[in-house]
Amino acid sequence: SCKNSLAALCWSSVLLVLLIGVFGIIFVSGAKAYVDGATLSDPVVEDIREHFETLPMTMLSLFLSFLGEAEFKGIISTLGVMSFWYCALYFVFVLFTTLAIMNFIAGIFVTDAMELASQDRELRQHNDRMRTKKNMEVLSALFEEMDSSGCGILYRSEFPSLLQGPQVQALFSHFKFDIVDGDSFFTLLDVDGSGTVDIEEFVVGCLRMHG
Repeated sequence: SCKNSLAALCWSSVLLVLLIGVFGIIFVSGAKAYVDGATLSDPVVEDIREHFETLPMTMLSLFLSFLGEAEFKGIISTLGVMSFWYCALYFVFVLFTTLAIMNFIAGIFVTDAMELASQDRELRQHNDRMRTKKNMEVLSALFEEMDSSGCGILYRSEFPSLLQGPQVQALFSHFKFDIVDGDSFFTLLDVDGSGTVDIEEFVVGCLRMHG
């Protein structure tokens, strides 16, 4: 459901912030250690301060890296000067957040879309069942209207004349039946070839032709 998707999205956002915070602390510590031991003329110091001087600044740099908006080449070059391991750790961060977390977030929305599609399919099936039930009730009432004798059977000989009744024609029009030849229509309903049509044959046959 949407509620579950929002909850999962919130948890994934929290996880992302925690990851950025943990990696940020590591990079800030490494940057501070490098700057403290560097000479005043070291040109890399300014680049380090630009990206990793404080924890908020470092987290912003990592977040921009996650979004793909950071200057990867400059950051990698800077971290490479500090240590190869910081450079490798940065690669791990980018790959993990991009592949794992983004796939997780995408999976949330895919799952939600599949659930909505399933609910929509179930709703359509329910509506189809309700429509079929309603049509069966209408056809049963139509059969009773045509079966004036109340014997529960319609005969071939009387069927064409029964179709001429205004109420019968109106109900058949509801099902969009264009009956040109009453005898041929009766043959379609009389599946057992007995020359008579009971209520079950009538209802099932009409539903079959109605689609």
